Amino acid sequence: TGNGDTFVLAWLDRRNNADADEIYCQKIDLDGTLLWGDGIEIAPSDTLPSAPAIIGDGSGGAYVAWYEVMQIDSTRLYGGTGVYLQRLKNDGSSAWSPERTNLMTYSEAKPKIGHFYLNRGLQSDAWITWSEAETNDYGILFCSRLDSSNNELFKTPVSQGPRHEAVHVALSKSGLFYVLISGRDEY
Repeated sequence: TGNGDTFVLAWLDRRNNADADEIYCQKIDLDGTLLWGDGIEIAPSDTLPSAPAIIGDGSGGAYVAWYEVMQIDSTRLYGGTGVYLQRLKNDGSSAWSPERTNLMTYSEAKPKIGHFYLNRGLQSDAWITWSEAETNDYGILFCSRLDSSNNELFKTPVSQGPRHEAVHVALSKSGLFYVLISGRDEY
């Protein structure tokens, strides 16, 4: 994501642990200069982060969202245990304390967390949408909105039922948030 003269990206990285991912972010200018040193660690490997999503915050920083997984044993991972959001300032430092916001915690891992979407609203707020699966056939699609100061404005289930596939999210110019769910079977 970028703001015209810089670009901020997030990725999974194994520089510190060959067996587990960490999430890093980097800001790059138009000349290719790395502005945040070797990158900024967002989520350490001991939390087993996955699927980072990123969007600019409108002030040269960025919102980063991800979920974390539960380790069953040394060879298998299982579902998601939490959904998180962090805001970085223009200089790469955390805009919030604590550094990350836990949007959803699960007492036990869900088989699948997916369809992760992150949008910026009209007031530089963050809108995040994700699906969770109770089983492989049934799940809930959630939407949450946080303002730029880390206040959760709402978190609501948008849809419950089988198969949340091909989820598309858009924010209109008037600030309305639209979620389109296709490929949903009702039996």
